[in-house]
Amino acid sequence: MRMFVATSAIGLLLLSCASLDTGSTDTAPTSSTTEVETTTLPIPIWQSILKPEIMPEELGSSICESLHGNFDDALKVVVEHFTLTEEPSKDPYDSAEFLASISWENNKHKDDFHYHQLLIAFAALSGASSITPASEQAEEFLLAAQAQCFDPGLINQLVTYSSDLDFRLLTMRGNAKNLPWYPKGFVSYDSSTAYRFLDYGKDYRCTYSSSYCWGVEMLTKYGCSSLYAEMTILDSSGRNIGFTNDTASSIRPNEKVILIFDSFEDGADQGRLDLISCY
Repeated sequence: MRMFVATSAIGLLLLSCASLDTGSTDTAPTSSTTEVETTTLPIPIWQSILKPEIMPEELGSSICESLHGNFDDALKVVVEHFTLTEEPSKDPYDSAEFLASISWENNKHKDDFHYHQLLIAFAALSGASSITPASEQAEEFLLAAQAQCFDPGLINQLVTYSSDLDFRLLTMRGNAKNLPWYPKGFVSYDSSTAYRFLDYGKDYRCTYSSSYCWGVEMLTKYGCSSLYAEMTILDSSGRNIGFTNDTASSIRPNEKVILIFDSFEDGADQGRLDLISCY
């Protein structure tokens, strides 16, 4: 069952020629012979290489079933993949995660469909020709066969959906190339240091039972001998009431480190990470 609805068939254009009446009563001289201009259309290049016994129309119709079978297979794949990538995320982490979860991230659905349709046409034309067809001859024969075998616009619909799908995958690959060096959930402090605040009780606890504290997980791209960080302490009104710090040493590249910032300031409510030094 086809899942695309073909566009309405374009009606045939009928050319009507009205008789020309000059209104003259004069009798014009006539000639015993009438010259009629005729135009001979050039033979398509794919037909010019056919064996004498091959009828072009029959050759085109002979591959309709194969072309339709390939069309249905391609349509099934495009619909399935298009649904999965219907709303590609602009988030580089989401894009990279999605591309890593599929095996067709580099597929070119439009080109694949045309390639397999062309293989069918080339094989048929080769068997019916006295010489090996050139690529342009096979392309021309394919267009003629598609026009003969498919409803108007059906091929274009699949090509349009395939192109949209390929563009979405291209967009996601572009997003994934902008993937930061640090994991999702971290915030960049500078080009080589990133951090994220931790959840109290779940990820960390205060060093002293009587203190107020913040836990921060840090990550350095290249590592460092000594890691030092300072946090400004704010009260509930956002006023600066002091600072606290913590250190770590012998940090390896991309090694996660947890720093605990304790405070004994009365009214401590918020912590603002203001300095990270890795040396």
